[in-house]
Amino acid sequence: MQYRREIDGLRSLAIIPVVLFHAGVPVFSGGYVGVDIFFVISGFLITRIILRDLEVNRFSFWDFSQRRVRRIFPALFVVLVISFSLAWIIQVSSDFNQFAKSIVSVATFTSNFFFYKQSGYFDGASELKPLLHMWSLAVEEQFYIFFPIYLYLIWKFSRERILVLLMLIAVLSFTAASIGVSYFPDFSFYLLPTRAWELLLGAIAAFVDSRSARRMESDSLSFLGIGMIAFSVFYFDRQTPFPGYSALAPTFGAFFIILFAGPNTFCGRLLSFPVSVGLGLISYSLYLWHQPVFAFYRLEFGVELSTSEQCILIMICLLMAILSWRYIETPTRAKRFLPNKKILFAGFAISISFIVAGRSIILLKVADYKLENFASLLTPPRSSKLQLKDKCFLLSASVDTFDLNSCFEGYLGEGVNVLIVGDSHAASLYPGLKLALNKNNISLYMLTAAYCLPLITDFPSNVSETATPRCSKINHQVRKTIGSMKFDLVLISSHISEWGFSQNLRWTYPGYYRDFLEVIDQLKLSQKLVVVNQFPIWPGGLPNVLERELKATNYRSEELSRYSENGLDDKFFSVDEKLQLDASSVGVGVISPAALLCIEKMCQRFVKYKSINTAMSFDYGHLSLAGSLFLGKAMVPAITEYLH
Repeated sequence: MQYRREIDGLRSLAIIPVVLFHAGVPVFSGGYVGVDIFFVISGFLITRIILRDLEVNRFSFWDFSQRRVRRIFPALFVVLVISFSLAWIIQVSSDFNQFAKSIVSVATFTSNFFFYKQSGYFDGASELKPLLHMWSLAVEEQFYIFFPIYLYLIWKFSRERILVLLMLIAVLSFTAASIGVSYFPDFSFYLLPTRAWELLLGAIAAFVDSRSARRMESDSLSFLGIGMIAFSVFYFDRQTPFPGYSALAPTFGAFFIILFAGPNTFCGRLLSFPVSVGLGLISYSLYLWHQPVFAFYRLEFGVELSTSEQCILIMICLLMAILSWRYIETPTRAKRFLPNKKILFAGFAISISFIVAGRSIILLKVADYKLENFASLLTPPRSSKLQLKDKCFLLSASVDTFDLNSCFEGYLGEGVNVLIVGDSHAASLYPGLKLALNKNNISLYMLTAAYCLPLITDFPSNVSETATPRCSKINHQVRKTIGSMKFDLVLISSHISEWGFSQNLRWTYPGYYRDFLEVIDQLKLSQKLVVVNQFPIWPGGLPNVLERELKATNYRSEELSRYSENGLDDKFFSVDEKLQLDASSVGVGVISPAALLCIEKMCQRFVKYKSINTAMSFDYGHLSLAGSLFLGKAMVPAITEYLH
């Protein structure tokens, strides 16, 4: 098969945006589309190889598999070994246990399923997952389990329909992706059925003969391809629905370049520059190395990277990629390194070793052996059993109606009655606050829902997962209940620092904070309201912050500070101050957890619970049972004052 330098040049157009996107370079906001370009290239090259063998009647599944092993496994296994070592040194126990699970999924080429299942409400930051990028390798390898068989059977029994059948499956896959991106975005992003069309687009390119195209046509279409890729890289961002219709731009951009950027075109010569070809040659190793380098650095030094840090880390990635390509990829592709009969066995054996290692860490709880005396501090008891799940705290996405009989059991409209509304943060406060108020002859009731922006009933058209018809229905019921029942006070508690001040449109929409203030301004006319400000937020997870400090002190817990700013969200206090000011300006009372839990910009991280130090939050901000009891008791004087 004739080598095309411009294809390696196209690989450089794929890998550069991916690396710069994961480095956090703002201008490359759509750099993730490089993965889609890789899919098209891979589908094209693999299909050409299979067709070449089919045409001379020498196609062998065995030979195809051993070529994939030579191409994929050696560099991958080196990256896994080094990542494994760094994870053991750097990661906290909970993260290391997740890493062990992810390494099993990588070794079995099911990491796309693993990260798909992880995605959602309590998912951690993607920037801190060293093997997250392996999902795309899993998609490719799953595709290459089925695709050669499918192509072989069509070739044997319906050769004249081969292109039509490939196009049919591609259209079905694209249709599923386009529909799924609105209703099942994580499924559409990670799994093969909604990604197969991109690989099939490359496969279709292998059947198209573009040699008859005139020079001007080839130049125009190949430059159109570069333009489509550039548009995607610089215009798309994390909020762009993907991989639906938006994915057409980078994939067809790659399609046009493959077909029309021949060696005699200006675009082809541009892509054939030595630098472009060199980056293309190391693109696989660079893809493998970049995410672990960025993730482990961020785990140790913080998520946000300065420009100098970005440059240094990118240089490290390039160095590792060059060494990996020169001393691992290149030698192992030669048959003299290992004969064909042994390469598959070697790949299988090494995969099994990673599976055994990962499962052993999980089953034997290897990462937890130093933490046995710190269980309450690092895995604090939650209050979930006291939250009336899916009755008064709607956690399941399929539940959209409160069970009012359960939520207001014992309610007679007499005495002093308080209602707390909001999201999962409000639900985490409820158990401790209820106990504290009951001791003061005050009844507390709850209507809260996860995945929902509180109180708004008419959401604008948007792509937020927290402004859905389900949320609108829930908030209608909350507002109706507030209007029809007698409450002496309604508390509103939520993850307001995310809902009101974040730019992440997955979890909010532009203008929510303004709408929230307008709603409480209206509600206060008929109901006494108090906004409970944001609880302290620890983006890396409070237990993880504490465990890292324990590791740094050689597990001497007495050296941990009860109050600290280490790991605290740097916007926490500014958000608290702004909400106090804005809520007060519309005549609504405010209770500030910052005033109750923090001193001189340092916040309380653990309390005594059953005589043992216990973390205030079990994750980035939801209160543990101990945190709920402590904050609930601390809030009673303020609530009592508002009631009077």
